[in-house]
Amino acid sequence: MEKDIIFLDTNVFGKKEKYDFDHTYRNNILAVLKRYSNIEVCIPNIVINELKKHIKESIDNDQNNIKSSYIKNKLTQEFYDEILKENLEKLDEFIERNNIFVLECEKYLDISDVNKWYFNKEKPFETSKPKEFPDAMIISAIVNFLKQNEYSNAYIVSEDKGFIESISSKVECIVVNKLETILEKKIYKQDDYLENDTLKEIEKVNREIRDVLARKDKLLDLRLDESITKDEYELKNLELCAKIEELKLQLEELQQADTSRKSIEKRIAE
Repeated sequence: MEKDIIFLDTNVFGKKEKYDFDHTYRNNILAVLKRYSNIEVCIPNIVINELKKHIKESIDNDQNNIKSSYIKNKLTQEFYDEILKENLEKLDEFIERNNIFVLECEKYLDISDVNKWYFNKEKPFETSKPKEFPDAMIISAIVNFLKQNEYSNAYIVSEDKGFIESISSKVECIVVNKLETILEKKIYKQDDYLENDTLKEIEKVNREIRDVLARKDKLLDLRLDESITKDEYELKNLELCAKIEELKLQLEELQQADTSRKSIEKRIAE
């Protein structure tokens, strides 16, 4: 089975003044991609550091732009520290919730590549953008990571023109500016199969639930006939109840995934 990888840039989370790590639509897309394809989602650690830097800068700017002393006197430094902590934790939760692979750029970047691009004014370095060292380090790390690891397709999600042109010239990859495009390429071209496959999984779990319920009824009959002791009945009944709860959770996850898939497909079609 082919395995793909997606690299996310900062723009995936919106404008830097208002990053949204709880965005339901984007999280649903990631959930559908991971469920229905063998795909890994990656954020380079330099991108994560940029996200954190932008969050802090945005909060600092808001703090500095307050002119009224009445408000300034009320908003303590502890208040801003708490806001910063809360938003940085949202980023960490997003990474954990979506099982994001964090690429440690220091392990893969080649500083000689970065130097060569800089002195030759190769993209991402340009006359108008001479200080693109973070982008250059990210690109070098991704290029070398892909050389050392085998993937069928590598997707780059970014809206940064210079970054896109640079990485496209250095490694084979598929560049898109939004996650929905990957859904169209990977998932919805096989939509009929996915829908039938999901319905089969849902029906399979429903059959298992019905089977366990039938076993509970049979167990009760055995107890009423005094074919088993009270202790035996209670122990076995607890096991069957736990199994039912486990199956119900599986069923709920399948139904939610199918609902998300259909919701995203409808939104893309609009």
